Amino acid sequence: SFLTRYATVFNDPSVYPIAVTNLTVTATHLKNPATGLLWHAYDESGVATWVKPASKTNEISWGRAMGWYVMACVMTLEMLPANDPSRTQIETILKDLITAIAKHQDPTTGRWFQVVDMETNSSNWTETSCGMMYSYAIWWSYQHGLVDASFADVAKKGLDGVLQRVTKNASNQTTITTTCTGLNASGAVADYFSHPTATNDNHGTGAFVLMWEGLQ
Repeated sequence: SFLTRYATVFNDPSVYPIAVTNLTVTATHLKNPATGLLWHAYDESGVATWVKPASKTNEISWGRAMGWYVMACVMTLEMLPANDPSRTQIETILKDLITAIAKHQDPTTGRWFQVVDMETNSSNWTETSCGMMYSYAIWWSYQHGLVDASFADVAKKGLDGVLQRVTKNASNQTTITTTCTGLNASGAVADYFSHPTATNDNHGTGAFVLMWEGLQ
């Protein structure tokens, strides 16, 4: 997303293909063919301690990793020229991914789980930053005609779910809870379940603003 913004601001269209390549290669290597979700990390060499040999990934679909990715797709599409031949490819990647993500929204809270596709694991828990990122990207996709109106309800439910974890004090200061702190790739799903959370963590506050402004 930075590269496409740079290309637009400085009128340097030669940069657009680099950004598109980053997104398409990432999707190619990380996509789980069974679920359509993205796994957290990929190692071409296959020697990282967390690698599953068949995929060269850790085969864990972590919430925020996909959140960064869908946000990057949205911000790239905002900057790519309307006639850029790569738009269709990025739009398709984004549509397919948010369609997969929407299937795993928790029907009770409207949020998404730390490990998105392991909803039934009792050690799993709903995390706020990925819900912000997904709601933002899903609503944007709906507004721009990539998905149908049913996804608007998914985004709104996601917003409501995040707001259940938001409070204001007497000074009108906002507090956002249950945001996963920084997390490196691991091959053990238990490391994701046991990872600490923080209040007003920087991994979530910017995404909250984008979600809130986007859905108004």
